[in-house]
Amino acid sequence: MKKFGIFVAALVAAVTFTSCDEKKGNGPVDLNQLPNGFYVSEAGVDLIEANAMDQGINEVDQTARTGMYEKYIVLEAGKKYEFVNKKGAVADKYGAALEYGETLIVTDNTEVPGYKGSLAENATVEVTETGLYHIVLDFNEDGNLSDVGGAQCIIVPVVWGVRGAMNGWGFTEGEKVADNKWEWACTIETAGAFKFAHSNAWKINLDVANLVKANTNLGADCVPGGGDIALERAEYKITLEFVGPAATTQDSYKYTVEKTGDLAVLDPTTFVYSFIGTVNGNWDTDTDFAYVSNEGDHYVFEAKGLDFAAGEFKIRFGHDWAKNFGYGSMTINGIDVADNGGNIVTSAAFKGSAKFEFDWDGSAEKNVVLTFTAE
Repeated sequence: MKKFGIFVAALVAAVTFTSCDEKKGNGPVDLNQLPNGFYVSEAGVDLIEANAMDQGINEVDQTARTGMYEKYIVLEAGKKYEFVNKKGAVADKYGAALEYGETLIVTDNTEVPGYKGSLAENATVEVTETGLYHIVLDFNEDGNLSDVGGAQCIIVPVVWGVRGAMNGWGFTEGEKVADNKWEWACTIETAGAFKFAHSNAWKINLDVANLVKANTNLGADCVPGGGDIALERAEYKITLEFVGPAATTQDSYKYTVEKTGDLAVLDPTTFVYSFIGTVNGNWDTDTDFAYVSNEGDHYVFEAKGLDFAAGEFKIRFGHDWAKNFGYGSMTINGIDVADNGGNIVTSAAFKGSAKFEFDWDGSAEKNVVLTFTAE
């Protein structure tokens, strides 16, 4: 049987960009002094943290879910914890018989290690290693959790990474520079954005039917599932720190985004753009454009002798998937196309040439137009 730990949540306020203020809790207090809500307490201890668990948000539709609760918390190994639901003078207590495993917790990208089990009254929980955890409770009040017997408890060890312009929206784990503080040195070649994410994921699935999911990312203003954090083309040092306890996840962290250096001025005439997909080959073969001309900040590239089979393609930069142009990222003239998950789809074979044009703002392409001309 496993138990939960003391709540220590906090998310970082940015140095260069916007973030949230650091707001810490008032320390352990008597349960009777607190408003109604779900709390985490060491079992058998009268004083508990002064901040209730967050209202759970179902990432599927980004709305509050009745009977779902979340918290980022530091749990101590070997201690037994319980979840206390205070309702006036009544305090119902819950725990769970948790299993631990590499495949119990499923995210949108991978399986990650963590604890999972069904909630039970008058039980406790515990973890085997002290550290920062993301806790999700769900009492399955609408019956949408298809693989549990009415309630669910998930506890995931938290290791933060960044996803965005620095890694093609992949995942780069931070260097842990202090307890519950991570740091990244990043080079942003093209202006873009990023978010923080743990478990190499955007969300955790609570059920096999994927009807209920919990966010595992933090965006602008420290909001779970919030907007992207913008970055200009430059070098940066980024930090994220858990500083709680606090009343919400948003107030439980702070981040800094510090510009540490400028990059050399880019010359678009040296850029390499190419078709990849059903153009003169396959998804393993690039067909390059050649630079043609520019008038001021407007640049033109051209690819000739194209032989499209019916199918899908994209345009990518530098023969790398870190930056690509797909359906919806540009205007396409002269050929009928459709969208398939961002890929550009042609319904018929095509022979001819193509021009790739854009306005350059010093760090990124704007007003991108792809124009096809048939032979």
